[in-house]
Amino acid sequence: EAVFSLGRIPLPSAAVALVEALAWPARRQAAIESLVALRNVAVGVLESGLSHPSLDVRRTVVDALSRLRTAEAIQALEAALQDEAAAVRQAALAALTHLKAPQQAPQRADISKRASGGRP
Repeated sequence: EAVFSLGRIPLPSAAVALVEALAWPARRQAAIESLVALRNVAVGVLESGLSHPSLDVRRTVVDALSRLRTAEAIQALEAALQDEAAAVRQAALAALTHLKAPQQAPQRADISKRASGGRP
């Protein structure tokens, strides 16, 4: 499929096209896998995808970032804790909780507070 082919092109323009493909439910999983295959090329584009107008795309971007497991991806996930939509904040919180090492447990309370919009 064309979506998987884009994952073999290590260019930001390919990653941009894949982020747009996240809007199509039938192409979403293939687009995530292709973005993960692009790794470092995809991180900046995925971070930009956190400002996409579609809630579903932003939530799926969080999923893709969590699969990258890089420092840059984690920073982008932390930024997603400020999203206007609770669903995106909660997805980012779940991803960060999964990715953060157990020795960083004290930070989880702060992350959880930010994900809830500062509400207890």
